[in-house]
Amino acid sequence: MNEAMTQDTGPDLDTAQIFDTAQLTDKNKVIGLNTEDVDPVAASPGHRLGVPWDGEHPNLNDHPDQTDSPKRSDHPHHSEPNHPEPDLLGTDAGATYAIGDVQGCFDDLLRLLDRLDFDPAVDHLWFTGDLVNRGPNSLGLLRFVRSLGPAAVTVLGNHDLYLLAAAAGAWSAGRKDTLGGILDAPDREELLFWLRHQPLLWHDEQLNFVMIHAGLPPQWDLATAKARAAEIESLLQNPSHAELLRELGPGKPWRWRDDLQGWDRLRYIANCFTQLRWCDAAGRLDLTGERRRLKGAKRSLPWFLVPGRASATVPILFGHWARLEREGYKRLDRQLVHPLDTGCANRGHFTALHLEKGRYTRVRCRNEALPWAEA
Repeated sequence: MNEAMTQDTGPDLDTAQIFDTAQLTDKNKVIGLNTEDVDPVAASPGHRLGVPWDGEHPNLNDHPDQTDSPKRSDHPHHSEPNHPEPDLLGTDAGATYAIGDVQGCFDDLLRLLDRLDFDPAVDHLWFTGDLVNRGPNSLGLLRFVRSLGPAAVTVLGNHDLYLLAAAAGAWSAGRKDTLGGILDAPDREELLFWLRHQPLLWHDEQLNFVMIHAGLPPQWDLATAKARAAEIESLLQNPSHAELLRELGPGKPWRWRDDLQGWDRLRYIANCFTQLRWCDAAGRLDLTGERRRLKGAKRSLPWFLVPGRASATVPILFGHWARLEREGYKRLDRQLVHPLDTGCANRGHFTALHLEKGRYTRVRCRNEALPWAEA
């Protein structure tokens, strides 16, 4: 990786956050359901998921009551001609649940899905990225989401790209990372190929939601964001993707210009989709948040609170910011943004949003690998 990948980014960043950039996707492919990975006859509480269960019903004392968010307003949105089979992701067949960063917490995810009474035959899951790393079973989680086929959609987060970089030899896994199971798995190449073909940005016209992992700079409207995402996606899906992964990282440029070219252009785009939390009114990225205490025009704000943000007319689902609520930012649905990362990998909660009803569900995370989940 280039020098920017190894620069000092502050005490709060770990190795995966240092790589905290890019994403990928093939919007025109959704891997079909692999019936060999799913047991349709399991007679446990989560039998429809095709996954063995530990016999324990969720303890309602662990799970705060569901809360309803205010009804979403009707907002204009752009069409997305490249999204595949939108009828599969609509509301006719069942519920659609958007879920925050999973990070390998497979057993906790299954407890959440059991609470939701999720049925992959009629319901759909949207994941905000960071499927892997830090939790106890990234391999099982990745296999499970892939096996759901068109019942699941994910965008890629920084930890997902970190896995791809480690697999490509562009980065070395750190002591806190839990990626070894995937890197040593017999189906490693199939899983990594599938992961490389997931999107940076997902837009569903019928539900009128956009999903990304991190953020968007204030200059980009939805159409621009889709075009910029496609630039990265096409290279990540290319056999020479390792070259791209070596060049990505939290380095300059910090400001967007339409005439940016080469790796600088791609690095800025990737940083927005997978790392962005703070920026100033001019769109200068502040990946560590160190400028948020400045005054005047140089002060950084959460990306979704920048005045005049071009993407402010479309509801956006995102993850990547587990501390957001603790930092005092609440009821953000009024800004048409819905943060869903609530820190499961750090013994926080899993959060799911029922997109059709605007209803949130949370379960407390235990971060414990169940014996059956180690297989």
